[in-house]
Amino acid sequence: MFMLIGVLGWIGAQVHLKIEQLGMRVETKMDELNTTLVSIERDLRSELTHLDRRVTKVETHHLECSHRNDNERRVARIEAQP
Repeated sequence: MFMLIGVLGWIGAQVHLKIEQLGMRVETKMDELNTTLVSIERDLRSELTHLDRRVTKVETHHLECSHRNDNERRVARIEAQP
């Protein structure tokens, strides 16, 4: 009977040890995953900032061209008047 209690105690200790090891491995993997996600987020924010700057430049250029075309049309209308 004491042998059975001893074996069950040993099995319980082994299970407890394996659960602790698994918890540590999961925690390590979660830390690695978090580091990777933070890096990806930083890269995406940087790319978004660059994209936003490029869009702003394109929009500004488009507005400048639009104003220039409007002015050219006005001048053409004024010159075309008798």
